[in-house]
Amino acid sequence: MPLSRPLLTLAFLTVAAPASAQLAPIGVPKGLLRLDFGGRFDNWDQRFNNGVKQDAASDFVFNPFDGRFLATLDSAEVALRRVTGVQGLGLSLGRTTAAMQVNVGTGYIGAAYGITSRLSIFGTVPIVRVRVQNRFDIDTVGATAGLNPANKTFGTQGGASQTAVFLSQLQAALT
Repeated sequence: MPLSRPLLTLAFLTVAAPASAQLAPIGVPKGLLRLDFGGRFDNWDQRFNNGVKQDAASDFVFNPFDGRFLATLDSAEVALRRVTGVQGLGLSLGRTTAAMQVNVGTGYIGAAYGITSRLSIFGTVPIVRVRVQNRFDIDTVGATAGLNPANKTFGTQGGASQTAVFLSQLQAALT
């Protein structure tokens, strides 16, 4: 039994009404101005990497923090192996921990003006604010490399004397 025209119209309006609430208004009647304001906030501290949920800062967590991630430490390790002849030698700055919180606020201001009953001109200006809070720490427990204790800026007098003793012992071992 075919539907009568009033029932068909009612069925269409019943289906179209919820869908129209999901769509932004497109046209504006002639001579009218429509202003649009909107936005959203997104926060995250985790991400998906190959289907695995992990901390957003997981790219900065290294255990050990060694020459694979720091090229200058790798070149020092190679030079130290060559000088000492100990091939099992490994330099590490310890291990790192990191955490990250990302906040993204997106807003927009838009306007549309009806030129004719079928033609409107419109535009939207996005406003985006991104804030990243991160924490990066190096745990030096178990480190086999670090700042020179004899350094004039970062070192101490005790560190300088300890380094002098070490260098004299290393020179004696090499000769």
